[in-house]
Amino acid sequence: MHLLPDLIAVLGDSSYLLIRGRVRATLWKYRQLGLAPEAGGVLLGSYRGGHIEVTHASIPGKGDVRRRNEFIRKDCCHQQLSDSLWERSSGEIIYIGEWHTHPTAIPSPSARDYKEWYAKLPMATMVLLIQGLHGLRVDMLEVVNGKKYIRQLSPIEV
Repeated sequence: MHLLPDLIAVLGDSSYLLIRGRVRATLWKYRQLGLAPEAGGVLLGSYRGGHIEVTHASIPGKGDVRRRNEFIRKDCCHQQLSDSLWERSSGEIIYIGEWHTHPTAIPSPSARDYKEWYAKLPMATMVLLIQGLHGLRVDMLEVVNGKKYIRQLSPIEV
């Protein structure tokens, strides 16, 4: 697999989001070229003080629902990867977000994406990635005073 450079984005005054190149390479592999269906999975990594590091991404399984404009995570492979990494890392590597693809050059979240993120994601800081044909959209779900907010980040390659 061709590795891509890591990405880093500023989260706050002195905290950063780091997305490992191997995660980017996994998402890039599932771009929706031609009439390919959406793909997606979970993001795994760690919270390190105020920093977040995305180290792994699950890939679509046979039990997932994949259509041109829809991905529904149903296969047990996502949970199995999460459990395995959690165990091997003594609880350091955990679920920290979601990823999926869009069949557009530069992706942006759909109304369905926003609805599902607000309804289904836990009340915690989460990383949200959408891989397009040519670009990667990076968002964060954050909780402030008991309310969820989503904001776009502007990462750079390092």
